[in-house]
Amino acid sequence: MQGGVLKPSRVITATLFAMIATQTVGSVDAKHRLPSPRQYVAITVLWGILLLMADTGLGKLAARLSTLILLTGMVLGPFGSTAVGFLNTIRDQFAIPPEGPPTGSDRQPAEEPQQTRTQRPRLA
Repeated sequence: MQGGVLKPSRVITATLFAMIATQTVGSVDAKHRLPSPRQYVAITVLWGILLLMADTGLGKLAARLSTLILLTGMVLGPFGSTAVGFLNTIRDQFAIPPEGPPTGSDRQPAEEPQQTRTQRPRLA
């Protein structure tokens, strides 16, 4: 660590482990215990390419790409849907119902007065 800046290879390695962890947490559900090995292989190959980029002099670019890929994977991958479901559950548990008279589609339409036979509509 020089002057408060991490080496690009350390950033890439940290994002590799974070991506593996988020994919594992996001994929675990009642049906599946772990993600398929293809997902782990794809992550490892991609981060291997990023480490090669860092070794050839493109360290800053590779570190930024690894961070961008990690954030994208967290939002669009299985972890993102799990996190959104968790946040929606919290929202539903702590929701406060609105107070006051019903508005919008909750209102019942007012009854229209019916005409009798003795009343004829006036023509203008």
